[in-house]
Amino acid sequence: MFASLLVLLVRALEKYPIFLISCCAVLPYFRCLFYSEWYIDELFAIVRNEDAKNESSWYGVFSHDFWGNPLWAKGGWTHKSYRPLTVLSYCLEFFVIGDIKPQPLRAFSICLHWFNSLMLYFVAWKFYAVKARDVVRSLKDLRQLTTASGDITQSKADTKLLEVIEPFECRPRAGLKKFLLWDNIPVQMPNAWSVTLACCLFAAHPVHVENVVYLVGRADMMATGIWCLVFYVYLESNSLALFPLHAFLCIVAGLCKESGFMVIPFLVTVEVTRPRKSILIGMLFLAMFLCIFGLRSYVTGGTSAGFSFVDTPVQYSGSLLTRTLTYMYQHAFYWKLIIMPWHLSWDYSYDTIPLLKSHFDDYRTLLIAAVYLHVVSLVAYFSQQLSGKGNSRRKSHMGLVGLFWVIVPFLPASNLFFVVGVTVGERLLYCSTCGLVFFVPAIINYLFSVETQIDLPNRKETSLSGKYNLLEDRYASELSSLKLRLASNNLLEGGIPSAALDAKLASDVKSDGGSSSTSSSSSGAKARKRSRSRGKSPKGGKAAAFAELSEENLRNRNATALAEQQEQAKTLPRGTLGGPLALLGSTSLDGTTVSVAIDLCTALRGGKSSSPAVLNAEDENAEGSRGREDREDSTPTASRSRSAKLEDDIIDNLGRGTSFLLGSIFVACLGWLTIFVVNCTLRVGHWQNREVLFEVDTAAWPRSLKSHHQLGTVYHRENRWEEALHHYNMSLSLHDDNALTDYCIAQIYIETSRFELAIPRFEKIMQGHGIGFAGYNTFALFADYGFTLVILKRYEEAVNALEHGLKINADLPHAWNALGVAFGHMDMLQESQDAFANGLKWEADQPFLWNNLAAIWMRAGAFEQAQMGVMKALEAEPENPVFLFNMQLLQFIANGQPEVLNEHKPRMEMFYNRMN
Repeated sequence: MFASLLVLLVRALEKYPIFLISCCAVLPYFRCLFYSEWYIDELFAIVRNEDAKNESSWYGVFSHDFWGNPLWAKGGWTHKSYRPLTVLSYCLEFFVIGDIKPQPLRAFSICLHWFNSLMLYFVAWKFYAVKARDVVRSLKDLRQLTTASGDITQSKADTKLLEVIEPFECRPRAGLKKFLLWDNIPVQMPNAWSVTLACCLFAAHPVHVENVVYLVGRADMMATGIWCLVFYVYLESNSLALFPLHAFLCIVAGLCKESGFMVIPFLVTVEVTRPRKSILIGMLFLAMFLCIFGLRSYVTGGTSAGFSFVDTPVQYSGSLLTRTLTYMYQHAFYWKLIIMPWHLSWDYSYDTIPLLKSHFDDYRTLLIAAVYLHVVSLVAYFSQQLSGKGNSRRKSHMGLVGLFWVIVPFLPASNLFFVVGVTVGERLLYCSTCGLVFFVPAIINYLFSVETQIDLPNRKETSLSGKYNLLEDRYASELSSLKLRLASNNLLEGGIPSAALDAKLASDVKSDGGSSSTSSSSSGAKARKRSRSRGKSPKGGKAAAFAELSEENLRNRNATALAEQQEQAKTLPRGTLGGPLALLGSTSLDGTTVSVAIDLCTALRGGKSSSPAVLNAEDENAEGSRGREDREDSTPTASRSRSAKLEDDIIDNLGRGTSFLLGSIFVACLGWLTIFVVNCTLRVGHWQNREVLFEVDTAAWPRSLKSHHQLGTVYHRENRWEEALHHYNMSLSLHDDNALTDYCIAQIYIETSRFELAIPRFEKIMQGHGIGFAGYNTFALFADYGFTLVILKRYEEAVNALEHGLKINADLPHAWNALGVAFGHMDMLQESQDAFANGLKWEADQPFLWNNLAAIWMRAGAFEQAQMGVMKALEAEPENPVFLFNMQLLQFIANGQPEVLNEHKPRMEMFYNRMN
């Protein structure tokens, strides 16, 4: 039952690849279509970016970085992330939709991820199809040779050979079909389900959640899509005529994301490791990359950018060894994220991954050694296998391509050449995970080959390896016999009667099987007897001449053929779950090899061999158990039944053993995919809102400074003051030099009227602990600091702070109000009136500004204007006690009692707008 289920799953992976890949690429991410929140950097890259909102010119898009900062402004800061095509994709969507909402953008990201997943599948099969071209030519030539040889004694194996050749015939195609190579060559490869499985792993990889849901990750997806297209074109032809197209597509990919430029170095690695490599083409590709990279560096003004200590703490370490080991650990951590991601985080900045300050005393150096040795050993193994032939060479090149696809696009994020703006970024792995589509099938095929070659020395013939070796030797004998058969057709003028030929084949099999104690005449007699039992009689003439061939010559030929077959068998995936034509990876196939592959894989699947030589060998083995005398007297029916019984016994035992071993590999692969799908689905659920996301990440990474800070801001917005203070203080306990966190704590103290506690936080920031504040947000710091000073009646200090903040950003009504109040208490009535009037320019219906302006007018004697101002304030808040008090004063003045102002001054009220 379990075996049937595995077979069903294998067939599903091979028969419905597009459907399964589409499910893995869409279903886990589908929930994000209903998420309405903008997350962190999306606010800077999209919501507040005029370029992304289609509010600037074409020149602005191509002269600004990804975040909207000018690239060439003197004295200005730029991120150096130049991705104009990604920004244009946002513009196009906003132009079509007409509204700034995240849901349509995420729908496009899902479609883009689905496209990339399917594109990878087609690229993989394009790769295998190109490798199969030589196989097709060999099979066609073999069919013509077999037909021309005039073999009138065609066995079942020969018939199957012709059936196998026919589907592989190349037919001329034109247009798109020729380019796609789809339905052109029905490609056969061992364990074809592994390609579908690898594409499903890519589609459901948990690290891709940050690319699909987090909209700033779209740049990596767009660059990867162009990358796949470049590789597809390269597989079609690497001729010099296509170099301009390669260069153009490389530039397009690089304008989506910087990692897109690395497609050309990737093609260099593929070119120099392919079987028919061209160093010249590789050098031309490398020269092309250097020119393009130089042009990009010229446009952006280099690659260095000043990132903060919190974002990239490693570069600020004074120890070279600490920096080196920490960067190496980050590489190992990236490898872990590719192979088995579990606890993920939206940000890995300070101090999510602590620096390796204790150097080699840190246990994490073991992971560094393990990962680097793992990668180096894989590269060494696949490189060494390139010197092999046939299927082994193809698998090694497949594995190298996968490893290079993992490593090469990762180089820009490795901090080896320039400092990257993030410590670890999951979205940066999007292109690198494409290597799984080549790397995983190569590893699976390797494991399938190794698992069926296990040697159990103490079990001999009864062991799994012993029974397999027995079966393998018989097929090697069949190979040599069939080669002699083809040779005999060329040596003799006419056809050979089937009975004599079958007798000779049986004799060859017996002599190759190791029966050295039996004479050639005895072998021939037994073979002739078995031939007669099948209803065939030898004839004279040319058959007799064939029978007189030298025994020594036959043994030499058979020994050579056996050695060739054993070498070829080392690379054969001999599993019940393997592809039916496992030997078709060889570029030097002949008909006998295909025949052996068909029968061998049929046997491993639990079927019966179709080759007469194998049946003869089974008869010989069955008769050996009863002795030579019994075999001499055995009937044809009994001989066939015993041989069938022995064959079934071998196949059953072999099938059970290989099914367990290879089935375990298949189940492990399915388990790996299941973990990916489950973790991906859970991770998408974490992004449903900020609170869930930051709570999960804080629990998984308790030393993440930014996660604690962001969770504090979530609680802060919900007025959950104490919970917010807890996480703000946790963030500062990790690094007590983050001005933004201190500022947020001061805001809570302002909103909870604990102004005395807020002042030390502001003073700490003003004394040099200002990490997190820059030209774009310094106004908030000075405005709130001045506001607090006004509350504490430190008016002169407050005026200086408020004026400084308002010069940076005038759109601060509460700061204008605080400045007017400070001037009012300093009896600077004109300045106070101007401050309130400026505040009303930004918020015309603000009742506190109207009330405070009315108070200044009352003090200046403009009672009619003051009454109008108080009425405006009462319209908005009719129950406000301060507004009602000022209205009573105006009523006393209207009743002829202006002296009331000597006893009761008009009241001014403060209000606070929290700045996020």
